[in-house]
Amino acid sequence: STITFDALSGTSTITSGGASFYNLTFNDGGGTAVFEMQDALTASGSLAISGGTLDAKAGGNHGITVAGNWTNNDTFLARSGTVTFSSTTTSQVLGPTNFYNLTIGTAGKEMLFSTSSEDIIGVTNLFTAAGSSGNLIKLYSMSSSTQWHFLPTGSRAVSYVDVRDAACESGTISMVAVNSTNSGSNGSCWSFVSTDPAVIRAETASDGSGAVAALQNLIAGNSITVYAITRDGAGNFLQNAAADAWTLENKTGGVVN
Repeated sequence: STITFDALSGTSTITSGGASFYNLTFNDGGGTAVFEMQDALTASGSLAISGGTLDAKAGGNHGITVAGNWTNNDTFLARSGTVTFSSTTTSQVLGPTNFYNLTIGTAGKEMLFSTSSEDIIGVTNLFTAAGSSGNLIKLYSMSSSTQWHFLPTGSRAVSYVDVRDAACESGTISMVAVNSTNSGSNGSCWSFVSTDPAVIRAETASDGSGAVAALQNLIAGNSITVYAITRDGAGNFLQNAAADAWTLENKTGGVVN
């Protein structure tokens, strides 16, 4: 069954109370309605923004879990929330969408992305896709040999995936896929390494563009911030291994390793 939230204008609050929907649709009938989430949403089928704005709520940053398709024909405000695609059901992603965190959470899942040049899939913080050996997550276009459009600009944790027809929009970060398959027609931002991280180093930038943090003395009251960066055996940047930087403050005397 499908639950449809209709409104022409104003802000409607959406509270799931922990209940799961099957198919979920938001529709403003060509108006200006905002549908503001008050808690996390789960659609065990598909989710469609036919019209209006679906807002994860400033300060709430509520997450969305979808098992089936995602269609965005208007506006999605992710705030600092996470959208997770669950289950092994094949999911289609249609419509331009900027996610904050995007997680493909089930090994063996197949994701099919629209090939329309307008349907750019952005991820401003963290893109996660982690399958398993023998159960790769497939990141394909909806039309073989025609590219889908990807714009991750934050960080990524990608392993055991099969990637095909993935274009790299301007500004895309380096997409290193560990223990993964290159099925062809992918953009130059993609690289595939059949190895797990060989080293973790304390470096000066979260995206791998910095240098190894040098030995140094800290003056009382000062601090140093470094990042846990993983690299493969060839020195290629894989990912920032920790969500946050490590910051050392107010250490008096001694040596810190």
